[in-house]
Amino acid sequence: MSKLLERISTVSHQARASGHLLSLPTEIHRVEEGEFKFLVRVLGNLRRKMESKAKDPNFNPFLPYEKELFVGDAPPCHALLLNKFNVVDNHLLIVTKEFEDQSSLLTKHDFEAMWSVLKDLDGLAFYNGGQIAGASQRHKHLQVVPTPLDVGSSMKTPFDKAICRSLEGAQPGEIRYCEAFPFVHTLISTTDCQDLQPTKAAELSFERYVSCLAELSNDLMPSAAMTSHMPYNMLATRDWMFMVPRKEECFDGISMNSLAFAGGIFVPRYELLERVRRNGPMACLTAVCFQR
Repeated sequence: MSKLLERISTVSHQARASGHLLSLPTEIHRVEEGEFKFLVRVLGNLRRKMESKAKDPNFNPFLPYEKELFVGDAPPCHALLLNKFNVVDNHLLIVTKEFEDQSSLLTKHDFEAMWSVLKDLDGLAFYNGGQIAGASQRHKHLQVVPTPLDVGSSMKTPFDKAICRSLEGAQPGEIRYCEAFPFVHTLISTTDCQDLQPTKAAELSFERYVSCLAELSNDLMPSAAMTSHMPYNMLATRDWMFMVPRKEECFDGISMNSLAFAGGIFVPRYELLERVRRNGPMACLTAVCFQR
């Protein structure tokens, strides 16, 4: 176990015991479609989370943050916090210490903080760029969950095999696409960042992020322009970066955030699980994106 994961586990245990970490119980259902085995989690109790949000719609849980959820610092300008209402164990938030809007574009400092975590924790990092992309808080934050998402699986995510196959032979900085994804997206390798210091890895990742934004803007014109106000999801592991622009937050009452584009869909009620099964998970994803 990495030192960071040990620290996350220790703080989680203490925060849960003190009532500051309010984990949401779920049931996992695996829904197969083509080569993919989607993980659909049915949430058992959203009442505490909804009551907390209902107190004040302008409440910022990160300024100040609860000290009981503090895991550590991510230089130069981020704090690592536990996700108070976690569905996945050891769910980490990378939060800017000063307020920045969640709809703003990522910076080199954001990527440096991300890599400082990924260097120590082999996980999935993601960013919900705006409310339509599934963001529930306006204060800028990335998130990291340990992998594999499906415990016991040989793949980091249900999409990992298809993504890695699509990136085979890719040159550094070369943008690729996955034929299995019927929505507009970009894929780019980050394997050459793994052995670099976070600052250097951040420089390369930021350059590739900007390249992907430009590519997505070209793909979507005249439908939309990829600006700081354009909602999108960014997902990254030590091996790749995956970006998906969004046009809707929900499909038929089902909110989709970045984890949906890793093959993990969350629903609050069993009838929504049946909607996912009836429509097909990939069709649910495609409905909230721009079709290729």
